[in-house]
Amino acid sequence: LCASNASDHWNKEAYKVFVMFAKKKKNFTTGDVRRRLQEEKQLFPHDNRAWGGIAMQAKQNKIISRTGKFAYSGSHGRPDAIWKSEILK
Repeated sequence: LCASNASDHWNKEAYKVFVMFAKKKKNFTTGDVRRRLQEEKQLFPHDNRAWGGIAMQAKQNKIISRTGKFAYSGSHGRPDAIWKSEILK
């Protein structure tokens, strides 16, 4: 499942929050972005795998890059990529 299966409204809001994080934080995880969107706007994708598409879109647009490091979130102990802001140099 990808971001294209989520609503247009969710896709736009999720991407905006990714960009906002990249403008304010040098390093962050998709989980950080997800929690912010859910807490502030109460927006949830149909499936959490849709976040991968948003992250890849931000990466393709050179908003973020992968650091190669991982954090372990409360999400079933799965690793969460740590992203580096390409906006904050």
